[in-house]
Amino acid sequence: MERDEIVDIFDGERAASYDAQLANVEAMHEALILGIRVVLAQLPDDARILCVGAGTGTEIVALARHFPGWHFTALDPAGAMLDVCRDKIAKAGLSARCQFHHGFLETLPQTAPYHAATCLLVSHFFVDRPARRDFLSGIRDRLGPGGVLVTSDLSADASAPGYDPLMDAWIRFMQLSGKGPDRETYQQNIGKAVGLLPARDIEDLLIEAGMEMPFEFFRMLMIAGFISCRPGL
Repeated sequence: MERDEIVDIFDGERAASYDAQLANVEAMHEALILGIRVVLAQLPDDARILCVGAGTGTEIVALARHFPGWHFTALDPAGAMLDVCRDKIAKAGLSARCQFHHGFLETLPQTAPYHAATCLLVSHFFVDRPARRDFLSGIRDRLGPGGVLVTSDLSADASAPGYDPLMDAWIRFMQLSGKGPDRETYQQNIGKAVGLLPARDIEDLLIEAGMEMPFEFFRMLMIAGFISCRPGL
């Protein structure tokens, strides 16, 4: 998908209903956030975190409550999503610890390097592999030496024997969130809208993007989470 198409998906009415959809699959989302808390727990008490594709800010609120010295930059090209994010963070009393940027990585003003970045359910929208690699490289460039990148994406090996039952289970899971796709339509569209890759290919992409030591730390059905580091000095 092109970047403007990705923005269009999450602007407007989709932003207003996004949290309601998550509520129906809350256990999965909470488990992912718990995993992120664990893998980022070694960061400094005053860590600076870049949230790429921050969406409605759910991960920021959750992390900020557990790490009271951390500061966040919420970046999202979808203005409607960022409006919801800003409002949610204000209601949580966290505005003093969060900056907001409506735009893409390349339009984010240069700042001191971040200790870590999150990018949740975003990079899989880059179906073109080089574009996805370049996107991840852009996040790497914002990290300091040894900085940590946490990503999560749809991931599956379409050639594996268990792919069909996994897809069936994923469709049932999607129906819990109120989206309700049928198997045939979803199967036809997923290759056009999402770059569905096996975990090993995502790890290879992270290495190509200049990160090191990538490993999968989370898996629930087709949602996989990965952690990697920018090489140190």
